[in-house]
Amino acid sequence: MALDNRYIPDMSLSEFLIDPETGLPIGADGNAGTVEFWQDEDRSQPKNVFQLTGSPPNYTYSVLPNPMDVVNGIPVNENGENVAIYYYPYDELGNIQNYYVVFKNGEGVVVGEREAWPNLTPSDDPTQTENSITNELDNSQFVQVLFDPNYGLTITTNGAVSDALYEIAPRWYLKVSSNATSSIVINRTSLEGSLNIETNPPYQLEITPNGTDITALALIQRLDHNPDIWANGYVAASLMATSLDGISHTIEGIYSPNIAAAATTIFSETTGVLGYVRMSGTVSIAPGTNTDSADTGYVDFIVNLPPIGSVAVTSVQVVGLETDQQNVVYDQQPVNRQESLLFSYYNPLIQQVPVPSITQGWDFKVNPHQFASTVALGAIASSYVWDQTIIWQSVNSSTTASIASPQALNVTTSTTNQFALIQYMQGAQLRQLLANDFSVLIKAFTNLVDGASGTVSIWVTSDASLPNVASGTNLSLISTIDANGKPATFHGNWTEIPRNYRGDARFTIPFGTEMSEVALEGWNKTLRAASSTYTFAAIVVGFESADAHSVVFDSIAITPGLLARPFAPLSYSETLLQMQFYYQKSYGDGVYAGASTAVDCLTRPQIIRFGTPDSVYATAFSFEYQQMRTNPLPFLYAQDGTINTVTLVRGQTVQFNVATSDWSNNINTKSAQFYPITGVIQGGGGGMPSIQFHYTLDARLGVI
Repeated sequence: MALDNRYIPDMSLSEFLIDPETGLPIGADGNAGTVEFWQDEDRSQPKNVFQLTGSPPNYTYSVLPNPMDVVNGIPVNENGENVAIYYYPYDELGNIQNYYVVFKNGEGVVVGEREAWPNLTPSDDPTQTENSITNELDNSQFVQVLFDPNYGLTITTNGAVSDALYEIAPRWYLKVSSNATSSIVINRTSLEGSLNIETNPPYQLEITPNGTDITALALIQRLDHNPDIWANGYVAASLMATSLDGISHTIEGIYSPNIAAAATTIFSETTGVLGYVRMSGTVSIAPGTNTDSADTGYVDFIVNLPPIGSVAVTSVQVVGLETDQQNVVYDQQPVNRQESLLFSYYNPLIQQVPVPSITQGWDFKVNPHQFASTVALGAIASSYVWDQTIIWQSVNSSTTASIASPQALNVTTSTTNQFALIQYMQGAQLRQLLANDFSVLIKAFTNLVDGASGTVSIWVTSDASLPNVASGTNLSLISTIDANGKPATFHGNWTEIPRNYRGDARFTIPFGTEMSEVALEGWNKTLRAASSTYTFAAIVVGFESADAHSVVFDSIAITPGLLARPFAPLSYSETLLQMQFYYQKSYGDGVYAGASTAVDCLTRPQIIRFGTPDSVYATAFSFEYQQMRTNPLPFLYAQDGTINTVTLVRGQTVQFNVATSDWSNNINTKSAQFYPITGVIQGGGGGMPSIQFHYTLDARLGVI
């Protein structure tokens, strides 16, 4: 153990003890004297004294003989060695208990005494002055619960369960094991002050298991990120308990690291049949053996409850100590103080409150991916793969974007390379970036064992247009990126929105199969140079070089404020409408431009000139579309998917060409008008003629 300041060394006994009758040191004549140690208040009861043995930090206080021999005026141990004598002026309950010390010469005659030694009083008791008594448990009197106290809570297990955890109050779980479907009734009861219960609790938690199938029942508070807190020290625990059914029940307090040779029982006491009982104990905690790090390790404080019978508990306390202090008083706190200490519980929940994201369509669960479900980039640098989502690759034909089940963006690489996700922004998005503090939250996982690392960067430009990402040039703002995934050279003129003193926003997406959140904060508007000339912005999520691997993205959010938070989810229809600002199509979900299908085709009538044979003249036709960011590029498709054609239906199905020169549209009225083609289009057939067609309208940033 470590040094314990409750043991008080008596250096005065290292001096010569003189026999006042002879004037010589006691025992100098060869006839050893003695020194005896008794309880001061009961001088018929001997009281142990100790010597310090061992070496740091593993000291031991070993019991000395009582009485001790005195040779040549010096007390000696059983080996005849002079040692420092350590007093322990406490009883077994930790109450102060001073010594009565008697000196005798070789003839057994009392030649001296010391009373109430070493004169320890409550005002200078080291157990009260050096141990900080602060309850380390939250919500110790159940001032907050996760159910309506007016109605209580009934937990029903789904069949047999083993160590099932049910959260019942902030920081408190009920752990249940049962052989069959069982139920436990829980109530939080308000207590009257006139009851004068020790610790003056405002509330108590009442737990009543039903039936006989429950085999184990416990309250648990978990001390996360503490694999072996209080190891090599002491822990005191206590609670107030009462029986609610007139039967005495045993309740235990347990200290239990998640990985340990064995849990440590701090107290095990019974309630009795009536009234409140304060259960408490203090134990020594052995050196730590938990092999988990602070990231995953924890200690549970467990209150084992009777699996049959009804009890109430309150004022639960755990205190770490330096010394073996018993009967540690309860740290009484008002309700408002207990509520304020629950900040650590509620703060992560507050951080999870979603807010609107500046990014659009990067909740990939509802991204409509109007172009295709799978896109292999091939021998191009940058390409749109999903709505508002561009991928840049460092090695041609190495990157593919596809849907991961149930729906997420799965970016895979077939060889060693770097890739980056890009989203361009303008208008309201750009203004939000420039006007706000903001943070980024990535939700993703990877199959790289060491994680997929990279850098998030935000860029703005005053250029009049964006690099052309359309087929044939396939350029984005990135020309090259550095080893950390940050753009190094550019197409166009780009300026970074800095992350201030925090430096580059480096990240590592964890290995696994479950989504993990990576928070990146610190883009502070007060340290940002503002400019009204900026025309576009871009977010770049770039990655370091890695062997063939995949990264699966659930979402990437830019949210206003210096606290990274998930963005408020939009429905699929809301997201589709948002994405149709940039790209629209007549094809249904999961059907892409160029598909051979008559489903969802638009139909428009044509003019017939009767004769032999009848002739069909090309007639102007139009359709309306959703608001788009600019006048879009139009593409028409016949039923069989042939681009720049439509299908004429008049007894037979044929195609005729529609050139882009025949197109006109008005973004203000959101309508598209196609003008006639010169001359007769088709003759023959019967019935009134019409045309059928699909369309796409493209106004994507970097395309037009």
